Amino acid sequence: MGTLKRMFWAADRWLGGDPGDRLPSRPRGRFLRHPVLCGLAGAFFSGGLCALTIWKVDLQVILFGLIMGAFWALLVIAERKRLDHYGIPWRKGRED
Repeated sequence: MGTLKRMFWAADRWLGGDPGDRLPSRPRGRFLRHPVLCGLAGAFFSGGLCALTIWKVDLQVILFGLIMGAFWALLVIAERKRLDHYGIPWRKGRED
């Protein structure tokens, strides 16, 4: 498992994932502090877009929205862990 983690972080750095000493922007900091809100916004947007595409709201559309909301919330949590790994304080956000 340790080798897999090292490979992931090496690939992340190679793809430009190391933010250096840059703090997250204000909107990004807000999303990082509130992953559930981000997930709800993602669920509402994804479900709404799906409902607009097929012109009806049923159980499948609602489940799709909920699954996409959970996906967005997990992405925010993964970004928190990534910034913690690089030592970037995501809790404060940008002060300017």
